[in-house]
Amino acid sequence: MAKPRRTKFRALVEANPDPILCACGCGERIVLRWHHVRDGIPKHINGHQGGRPPQPPADRFWAMVDRRGPDDCWPFQGSPGPDGHIRLVLPEGRVFVHRFSWELHRGPIPEGMLVCHKCDNPPCVNPAHLFLGTHADNMADRNQKGRQARQRGEACGTAKLTEDKVREIRRLASEGSSPAALAVAFGVSERHIKNIVCRNRWAHLSAD
Repeated sequence: MAKPRRTKFRALVEANPDPILCACGCGERIVLRWHHVRDGIPKHINGHQGGRPPQPPADRFWAMVDRRGPDDCWPFQGSPGPDGHIRLVLPEGRVFVHRFSWELHRGPIPEGMLVCHKCDNPPCVNPAHLFLGTHADNMADRNQKGRQARQRGEACGTAKLTEDKVREIRRLASEGSSPAALAVAFGVSERHIKNIVCRNRWAHLSAD
C-alpha cells in the first residue's frame, strides 16, 4: 500500500509536469523533486528562503571551492556520487561541478563534448585542469594514463592479504579448516574467506 505522502507527491507531479514557480516568491521555476514537497506543497528551491533573494549559482559554487594556487587542484567541497563526481543543485536540476566550472570560465559546452580532467581528480574545478574532448578522447586519455585496468591483488592499495597468504588460506580450506577459523587467523571477514576459496576474489592467482 502506497504511503500517503508518496500518493500526494505522485498526484502533485502529475498535476504539474512542467517546472513550477519556487515557493519563496523569487520568480524562478523548479522541477518538482521528492525533497521539494512537504505534505503535498512545493517548497522553495534549495538555498532559497522566503522573502530573501536567492543566492546566485556562481556565488554558491565559489563558496564551496577550496581555491588554491593557479597550478593546484581546486577541490569542490561536496559529497561525491558513486562515480566520484560531485553535482551542484541548480533550479533546473543537477550539474557536474567541473562542467559548471567550464561554462563559468570558458562558456557553453558544445553538444556531444565532455569536460575531462588533466589531473584525474574528479572534485577539481580548476579550469586550467580541464579540457574538452569526445568520449573517444576521454577513453584514450584514460588508457594513456593507465587507468583502464583495475589494480588487483597486492597491487591494490586496500589489499589486506598477500599472494602467499591467499594460497595458504586455500590450502588450509582444502584440508578442512572452517571459514570462521580462517577469518580469525588472517584478520578478514568470513565472507571474504569464502570468496577467496570459491575464487570470487583473487581469481587471477594460480593454484601453484
